[in-house]
Formats: sequence, C-alpha cells, structure tokens
Amino acid sequence: MQRKLWVTGLATLPIIPPTILLNFHDEAYFNGHFAIIAHLQNGTYPPRYLYEPSLPLRYHYGFDLAGAIVTGLLRVRLDQAIDILTLTLWPLMFLLLWRVGERVGGRRAGLLVAFAVCFSTGWCALCSVNEARTNPPFLSYFFQHPWSIGVPIFCLVILQRAALARLDSRFFGLLALVCSLVMLSLCQAVLFIAIVVALGINEAWKLMRHPNRTEAYLFLSLGASLVGAKLAGGFFVSGPFPQAGELFGTGFYLRHFSDGHAVLGQLLWNFETFGLLLILGILGLLRVAHDKVFWTILALFPFVVINFLGYRHSWDIVKFATVSSISLSIGSGLTLLRLLDWSNTRRRRTIFSVLVVALLWQGVYYPFIFLQDYDPGGRSAFSKQMIKPYFSSAYPVDQDDARAVSFLRTRMGPSEIVYRTERKSEPYAIWGGLPTEASVYPALPGITTHMASAKRSLRSEEISPLLPKPGSTDC
Repeated sequence: MQRKLWVTGLATLPIIPPTILLNFHDEAYFNGHFAIIAHLQNGTYPPRYLYEPSLPLRYHYGFDLAGAIVTGLLRVRLDQAIDILTLTLWPLMFLLLWRVGERVGGRRAGLLVAFAVCFSTGWCALCSVNEARTNPPFLSYFFQHPWSIGVPIFCLVILQRAALARLDSRFFGLLALVCSLVMLSLCQAVLFIAIVVALGINEAWKLMRHPNRTEAYLFLSLGASLVGAKLAGGFFVSGPFPQAGELFGTGFYLRHFSDGHAVLGQLLWNFETFGLLLILGILGLLRVAHDKVFWTILALFPFVVINFLGYRHSWDIVKFATVSSISLSIGSGLTLLRLLDWSNTRRRRTIFSVLVVALLWQGVYYPFIFLQDYDPGGRSAFSKQMIKPYFSSAYPVDQDDARAVSFLRTRMGPSEIVYRTERKSEPYAIWGGLPTEASVYPALPGITTHMASAKRSLRSEEISPLLPKPGSTDC
C-alpha cells in the first residue's frame, strides 16, 4: 500500500502547477464553475441559467455542488475550493483506476492501466484535420471538472458491479449501484449514457446466454437509474426549453460524408485522436479477464456516436471519443503488460520502451503546455490567471461592488435578474453567482420571451442606504 501511495503521489506531481497557477477551461467565465458554485452558495437549488434564471440549468453540475460544499465546510474562496477538489480527485481516480486494472487484467496490470488512462494521448494532441481539432487527451479533459468527479464515480460503478457476486445482500448492493449511477448522471452525463448502454447490452447478452435472477435484477436496476437520473435533474432536467431540432428534437443529426475526401478526413481525425490506442487498446480488450463484452461496447458505442452523429449546437459531442479513449487505454495497459513479459531481450525491451514513450509522452508533457499561458505579471481580476494573493480569503473586487453583491445575494429571488453593463457585471455574475443581463452566452431563440416576468431593476441608489458599512470583502 505504501508503494501505491508513493507512485500515486508521483503521478499527481505534473498536475499541481497548472491547478494552482491557472483557472482555465470553464472556471472563470459567465455561467462557469465559479459562477455556478457561487449561485449554489446563495441557496438556489436546483441551479438556474444565470443569463435566463426562469429556466433550470441543464448541465452536469455535480462538481459544482461538491465545490459549494467545500466552500461551506472550509470557508475558502471559489478558486481554492476547485483546486482542493482537483488535487484530491486526481490521486483518488488514479488509485481507483489501478484497482480497475487489477480487476480486468490481474494484479500486475493495475499500475499500467492507471498510467495509460491518465497520460495516454492520440498521435497528435494539438493537430487539426479539415479545420476540425483532434480530441484533446484525457488529462486536458480532467480539468473540465465534470470529468474530474465523473471518472472516479465511473470507476466506483465498475467495482460495485464486479462486487455484486460476493455480497451477502444483493439488494443493498444493487441499491448502492443505482445510487452511484444517479450520482454519475449528475456529475458526467456522457459517461453515464455510455456506461448504461454498455452495461445494458452486456447484461442482455448474459441473460440470453444464461438466464438468471441476478442479471435480471441488474437489468432492472439500470432502468431504475434512468428514472433516478431524470428525477435528479442535471442534463436530464425538464423545463420550458425551446426545441433543439434535428433527430427527435434532441439536436443530434446523422453526419453526411459527401465524398471520399470527407471519409478520408474522418479516418485521419480518428488516427490523430486515438493513435496507438486503436492498436494497443483493441489487442488488450481481446484479453480482458472479466466482462469482455462490456469493455468492447464501452469502446465501440461512443466511437460509433462520434463518427456517425453530430450535434447542432456545440462541439461537445467529441467527449464521446474520450469515453472510447478510456476503454482503449485500459486495453492498452493490458497490452503493455503482455509486451513487458515479452521483452526479455535488448531489442524487445527497446521496442517496448519506444511504444511506452509514444503512448505517454504527450500526456506527461501536456500540463507544461498549459503553463505557457501563465502570466506572473499583469492580469485582470477575471481571467485564467491565479488570483493573488493565493492564500487569502479576499477577492480582488471593488469595495462598492463587494457590498452590493453581498447585499443582493441574501435578497434576490431565484428567478430575479440584475442589470449591469457587461464590463461591470463580472463580480456579480462570476463571484456572486447572481443572474445578470449581460452574458457571454446569449439566450437561445425563443427563450427571451420568458425574461420579462423574471427581471427586476435594482439600482444602486435605491439600495445604497441599506448596504453594510465599508470594509467587508465578502463576495
């Protein structure tokens, strides 16, 4: 166990500098993680769209809920809570992946599987094909925080499913599995969809071959998790949303490859995105010790989605490729174990070393690519740069704005909105979690008609006599 902890600590070192020095991806934007956490701090649950507070937030906000809990328990700033969670969840995820690797490939496979999932990349992590950027590596997605919390829960689901046969009470085991799946739906919707589909096909296959009560109960539990996910909200919340169009009003559409050049471009995109994972991963999945059908479907289903479906309103459908990468990385870890046993001569050891370097070097180097954006000098208060001083509970915000935000946070209703210019609205929206008229995310067509009844003008001269005395930086 001590060896595991030392290795896990070593694997955590590369992510520490970018975690502390930068607030990147979706952290410091309007309606980003800072804003959602602050919005939850205000007592609004379920959260609303901060640019249209009459609508519930359709997003997997489990990480933000955890961030709000951390700020309440430890009395730290929003950015500090995110950093604490990030640096806690990475080693937890690494250890869980280690255990998953031991489950699928034996005791010696765990470490290789954990490293392969965390640091493997495609052939070129920063390339583009036909003006379409290749999917970023898993390490980059870890800093998109639904993955930070989603992958550990995903590993937990895998291990819970594996432990069912050894439990005295199958009922409580299935209940815990359903709870974990519902929690996953609130934390990472893409992983939830993929694992429910893969588990459903796997259990249906087992039922057809060897019908038994346990598999039938497990199949029913997957249905219960879908009901629970709908009730929990997140990405599956109901509301008066405008129709997204396309297939069944979901926004998804079948991709059309007009000629051979388009097909070739898609094949090249897959090669750049997955690289050696396509070869090593497939070879490894053929040798999985348990649930081979499940791991194959978990790699194949998202791969089919990303190649044959598109989404009209964002690029986020590429996140299905990350699910395929996770499964293929697990297979690659098993292949590396076979190659390690095979490398009993100098030439074979050289081949093994070259494959390991080709698979992992970009992932190990990727955190240092992030650090190229670090600017120790000039910075604005609302940017991807670390808030200075870091070890402080204060926010770099104007005293008048701090007093106004603190006042409004305790008095605004969930569907009310603040009128400020975009430039002046940042402390209200991002650190105060208050719905504001200005936003980098414009309202969708058809939504703006809902805003009239929700808005209320709050002028500074009207509330200034009620504001607390100067000196407070609580925001």
